[in-house]
Parts: sequence; structure tokens; C-alpha cells
Amino acid sequence: MEINKKHIIAIDLVLIVGSLLIVAYLAGYSRPLVIGDFNEEGLKQESVLFDINNEDRLVISKDRDFENAREIDMNKDLTLSEGKYFVKIISPFGSEVRELTLLTDVKIDFIKAGNKISVVNKGEKLNVKIFEGDSLKEEVELIGGKNE
Repeated sequence: MEINKKHIIAIDLVLIVGSLLIVAYLAGYSRPLVIGDFNEEGLKQESVLFDINNEDRLVISKDRDFENAREIDMNKDLTLSEGKYFVKIISPFGSEVRELTLLTDVKIDFIKAGNKISVVNKGEKLNVKIFEGDSLKEEVELIGGKNE
């Protein structure tokens, strides 16, 4: 009888750990990523800031509390002046806030392909600092424009 209890506890432990690993993988998979090189749409990845899913929405604000926020129309180009911005990516799985410090004016285009949207630097070379909370997550230098 004692051996059966040990087997049941071992099986339960395997199921719990396996479930936690699957949930962690799915949560990480749903996040937008900063990427490099070329993608299947022929965009130079050095011009792509990040990708989001088609069902995601973007909200931008100059303040962290999003008191004067506006939703971004991803059917139109977006021009941002030099400065600090907070971008909220709202997806069916939750939301993520990114702090962008732009060191120059930037023109952004949204390229739809399949089930994702690429947020692309359409203007000149761009220096971007991406923050997560108060800590610097990544510094990116994006080339301008799209590949033809």
C-alpha cells in the first residue's frame, strides 16, 4: 500500500511540474519580441521595433499613468517627436507597458502580414532605449525605411 502512495505522489508531482512548464512557455510565447535579420515579408528586421498579434491594441501616452493616452490607429503611419513615451500593448492575454526614450523624431509604420503586425521604423536611423519598469531592457539602433 505504501508503494502505491509513493507512485501517486510522483505522478502528481510530474503532472504539476509539467503543467507549470506549459503555462510558463505559453505566457512567454505570447509576448512581443524585438527581433533581427529578415522576415518572411521581406522587411529588414533592423527596421522592426517589435511584432504584435493582429488582435492586440496599442495605446500611447507621455505619462506612465496613461491619463492622456490615445489608442494608435495601426492603419495609418505614426510620427513621434523626440522624447519619452509609454506604450501599452493590450492583448487578450493581458497587457504590457513599454517605456520608449526616442533620441530623435521617428516615423512608424505598421505592416500587417498573416496574424501579426510589425511595428517598423519608417524614417531615418533611430536610437531607441526600451525599459521594463525602471530598468533598461535593451538599446536598439534601427535603420530607416522598408525594403522594396
